[in-house]
Amino acid sequence: MISALFIVSPMAVETWAYFGGHRPGPTESLEVPPGGGRVQRLQVDAGNASVTVRPGPAGQVRVRQTLIWSTTKPQVRKVWDGSVLKVQAECPGWWSLTGLDCSVKLEFDVPPEIEIQVVGTSGSTDVRGTTGRLDLTSTSGSTTLTDVGGTIWARTGSGALEGTGLSSRTADVGANSGSLDLAFTSAPDKVTAKVGSGAVTIGVPPGSHYQVVGRSGSGSREYAAGLEESTSPRIIDATAGSGSVDVDYVGGVPEVPGAS
Repeated sequence: MISALFIVSPMAVETWAYFGGHRPGPTESLEVPPGGGRVQRLQVDAGNASVTVRPGPAGQVRVRQTLIWSTTKPQVRKVWDGSVLKVQAECPGWWSLTGLDCSVKLEFDVPPEIEIQVVGTSGSTDVRGTTGRLDLTSTSGSTTLTDVGGTIWARTGSGALEGTGLSSRTADVGANSGSLDLAFTSAPDKVTAKVGSGAVTIGVPPGSHYQVVGRSGSGSREYAAGLEESTSPRIIDATAGSGSVDVDYVGGVPEVPGAS
């Protein structure tokens, strides 16, 4: 009977909480640096919480949190360390290991230029419209980036990572097992994408050219016709241990097989 609890979908926590637990509405707070200074970084220790980040006004961080629990209320701590807002979400107690006792949803409106660091386990991370550096780590949750322009560094254990509308000059992404899918609206200087088991898909603006390096243990490598240029200062380093590598022009140009 106990073992059965461990294989129930984490979505069950919402049903359980709805009928027999606690499901209050979201609460909101406005966080301002001590002395009203400039916000430089948001640092989130998310645990299994889902995290959403959107652009907001300068000089403040708006935090919305939604907590759902059955026996033990989740804890969300917020503290300023100079110009850095540190947020930690936790589902305390033994039941948190089952994924059934509680869940946390965190939503942030931040100055778009600040640095953002998120470390999570099974929750999703969704960032949109920011221009500062992103430093994102996930064990098994999905990572979604939309219309971001800052340097990207992201790692996931077994989740999917997808980026669209990217104007970042550099991106370094990796996964042990999962998919990496990046689409750029302006030509990046360097993209590094490495996956142990899974697919790598990179889309770049039509007419841009790159040195394309990396390797594939097993799986195809295909590049858009005319994309490779050995003297280009721009580099795409794409590696898949087992899986395909696709480097294409956004909008579609016929592909040609790449060197294996």
